[in-house]
Amino acid sequence: MTKILFVYETNSPTAELTKQVYDAYNRLYGGVEFRYRKDSTVKAKDLKWCDIVLLVRGLSPLEAALCRKAKKCKKFCILHLDDDMIDPPEDYLMLKARRKSVAYNVKKADVVVTNPFLVEKYSGLNESKRCITTEIIVDEEHIFRHRPGNEKVKIVYAAGRQHAALFEKYVSPAIGTVFDACGDVFTLTFVGNNPNTTEFEKKIQVAKAPLMSMDRFLAYMAEQNFDIGLAPIDDNDFCHGKYYNKYLNYAQFGIVGLYSNCPPYTYAVTDGVNGFLCDADANDWARKLITAIKDVTLRETMIENELKDLRGKFSPENVAKRLADDLPELKSDYDKKHRNKTSVFFSRQRYRIFLLKEKIYFFGVNLKKFGIKATFKKIVRHFKSLKSYGDLKG
Repeated sequence: MTKILFVYETNSPTAELTKQVYDAYNRLYGGVEFRYRKDSTVKAKDLKWCDIVLLVRGLSPLEAALCRKAKKCKKFCILHLDDDMIDPPEDYLMLKARRKSVAYNVKKADVVVTNPFLVEKYSGLNESKRCITTEIIVDEEHIFRHRPGNEKVKIVYAAGRQHAALFEKYVSPAIGTVFDACGDVFTLTFVGNNPNTTEFEKKIQVAKAPLMSMDRFLAYMAEQNFDIGLAPIDDNDFCHGKYYNKYLNYAQFGIVGLYSNCPPYTYAVTDGVNGFLCDADANDWARKLITAIKDVTLRETMIENELKDLRGKFSPENVAKRLADDLPELKSDYDKKHRNKTSVFFSRQRYRIFLLKEKIYFFGVNLKKFGIKATFKKIVRHFKSLKSYGDLKG
């Protein structure tokens, strides 16, 4: 039995989706036992117990310390990283200690599991020269048939708060043209984000829903029966290094997506086949959104193509088989005599001090930029979002 210590800083869609991949592996192949721990709760006995330490994202100084201690104890270390956090954009608010931590983890992990765009880059940084990709699993029970017959065409933009600016930049300038061409036949719903919509709220119906846990999100999306989904993204190296979660999120609900014509979406979407790829131009977004609204037959064909894709490439069986092929260590016989004497107590205390410094830093930045009222609203939203996810359960 291979024992895996699954470590995450805070629960998130990334942690939940990573867990799904390994759960599928264990259902099909067996032989793995997991402990799920927030990094701040990991103890020496957890490191002693495990054969493999699996870090989700690995952005915290404590996770870097755990990686270092795992290597000293001769444990196999896997890092799952879904963004290029070594070289984020200049305006990305992140303390240097986090960049140093993730850089250390990328360097020292026995294997890095990341996105197609980052494999080559991280292979050059990783001491083992070993980087692999994996896909997200879409279970059959989470594939929902689109139900034709909505009174109006329902358009959704499901994304985090920080992505509201992307809608404003790429899609919002196209809405007027779409309304002129189609009239009041569509609605707009924003899930998890709140862009400025005052320009067209008087013309079309606009609804907004809060950020949700994965279970609540699945139930909400299935109930709402949206027709079209939006996924704009900036065309730069940082965004290219992301994963195409949005394609899967939309496809599993029979939603035809409009995506930016750049990686990561070009890895998954063929324009006009299983979605639309839109250039960074309001006219192109408007043209393809008009086509998506008006051409119901094309949407139905795209939905069928999405379903074939989900049930093939992203099925639990195929994703688990690829993981088994790429990570034979999951089935290895580990030497139980490897060094197990270590302590994480002082690392946890240093991490608590780091978190306090980080909170003070971000409070100061937000206070200066947004003022006291908006800052406290952001704090409340942050803690609500953390509470909505809870902890991972085995």
